[in-house]
Amino acid sequence: MLPVHIKEKLDNFFLEKEFAIVETNGKITLREKSETGKAELVCTLDEESIVFLRPEQKVLPYLDTQKPGSTSCADAFVFKKQKTNDRFDLHMFEFKKTVNTTHYSKVKHQFTMGIYNARAIAGFLGMDLGEIYLYIGYRNDEMVPNKKSSLISLRANNNLQSFDNMKEWKNRECTLEIDAEKKKFVFEKIVLDKDGYGTIKVTTLER
Repeated sequence: MLPVHIKEKLDNFFLEKEFAIVETNGKITLREKSETGKAELVCTLDEESIVFLRPEQKVLPYLDTQKPGSTSCADAFVFKKQKTNDRFDLHMFEFKKTVNTTHYSKVKHQFTMGIYNARAIAGFLGMDLGEIYLYIGYRNDEMVPNKKSSLISLRANNNLQSFDNMKEWKNRECTLEIDAEKKKFVFEKIVLDKDGYGTIKVTTLER
């Protein structure tokens, strides 16, 4: 059961259409409607969870919207209760139609801002956060150039960021700068079908 103080705040201060409470082993569909990442992902959650469905539309209101990237955010937050206590792990989802090195850099910024926004929500609800896990749902993988000449071009241009992005993608380990400190987060790659549909069971990811 969710702690009473969290349930009361959800009921009293949040719009019903913006969040959902999912019971243990329950399912919920995460949707992204934009053409750049249109997706429907059916998630099975192995513990009771609070899901925020459109956090990118409800970013921290006191941020300066004129500054590039200040209103970026991931597509969905899942606060999943740990099995043995009242702490919650944060599972964060971002959807893209195609992932390449440029898109991946954008995704990393969306995850960074998503973590800041999710921490603000958790602070208001009085939730004690545990681990953070990241998920990228996509249809097309263009992270590694198909042609040898493309790799040669990257080397010639000394494009270290692209190489770092490709390495992170391969190793499923994303480095984000959080609170002026570089931190590594495990992430899961979710391959969607040609129409953007997929399924996943959200459990604790292996580090």
